[in-house]
Order: sequence, then C-alpha cells, then structure tokens
Amino acid sequence: MLVRICWAGTALVSGFSLLTLASDLSRAESAPQQAAAAAMAVAWVVIPYVFTRSVEGLFPLKENASPKATPKSAVADLAAGQY
Repeated sequence: MLVRICWAGTALVSGFSLLTLASDLSRAESAPQQAAAAAMAVAWVVIPYVFTRSVEGLFPLKENASPKATPKSAVADLAAGQY
C-alpha cells in the first residue's frame, strides 16, 4: 500500500513539474534561465522517483509464482555446467 501511495505522489509531482517547466520556460529571458528551469523540473521529478524506488526496495511486492516457474540461481547453473 505504501508503495502505491509513493507512486501516486511521484505521478502528482511529475504533473506539477510539467506545469512548472512550461510556466518557467515561457517567462525565461535567456538560455541560462531556461537551463535553470529545466534543471529544477528534473529535480522535482527525480527526487520523488528515487525515494519511491527506495521504498519499493524496502517493501518488495510479493510474487505469486509457482515453484516450477522459480528460476534457479546462477551458482546452481554453474555447478550443473549450464554455462
């Protein structure tokens, strides 16, 4: 549930960032101001994305895989001569 909330927040912030970028680019008078606007828009998206991915890493989704579908480890494949 927490992961879904984080992804929803990331999506909302991405929409906000798009609006902010459009607004800032229309008011920018020089290339450095445009670059600063783009950098801020990227920062607004990247920071929540990284946070969400770290939460997702802390609470991985449970998979409903059958035992036959579970892949072997690479070490077991090496030991069996599969490579």
